[in-house]
Amino acid sequence: MGIPYCAPAAWRRARRRSGPPWVPWWLDREQSGGPLNEQCTHFIDLCRFLIGEVVEVWAAARPHSAAKHLEGAVAMTLRFANGALAAGLYSCEASEKQIAFEVFLPDGSVRLEGWDLRLKGDPPECGPAAREAIFVKEVAAFFQAIRSGDRSLIQSDFEDAVQTQRVVDAIGRAVKTGRSEPVVAQAALQNRP
Repeated sequence: MGIPYCAPAAWRRARRRSGPPWVPWWLDREQSGGPLNEQCTHFIDLCRFLIGEVVEVWAAARPHSAAKHLEGAVAMTLRFANGALAAGLYSCEASEKQIAFEVFLPDGSVRLEGWDLRLKGDPPECGPAAREAIFVKEVAAFFQAIRSGDRSLIQSDFEDAVQTQRVVDAIGRAVKTGRSEPVVAQAALQNRP
């Protein structure tokens, strides 16, 4: 279908129906980096996995309703090394977790939805068991990699996590500065004196 050129997405993390989010440390920058850092990493991982490396970001935010010093919703644009663009909306204030990710390609598009990022049109799985199934799969794959010693079973390794964190850090800087911010590439850091 070709190389992706654009990817709009929405990643809205649920909070409790009233009161603080599911766990209090999500609102503590010292413990989790704050809600943007805690949950937006998953969106950035998916972008990098499907599209490539992010080289520049733009972002704007509105304050969190329960913690005005934190981002409650962030709109962001990512520019990739291959020229593709992604537009994302992240929020941790939805009543339910809602995920939608679409990749536009020259010959069509692919839309992923829900906890398990199923293809649009696939029947939804409902209930607590369905929501927990993805975590069971992740942990099973991790333990299988440990047992077998096969690192290829881990789809996102430490280096991937570090590069994703660099993208999230650039988004945080863009929110503060109101300007586009470059993403420091892993190779650039390795080549420093």
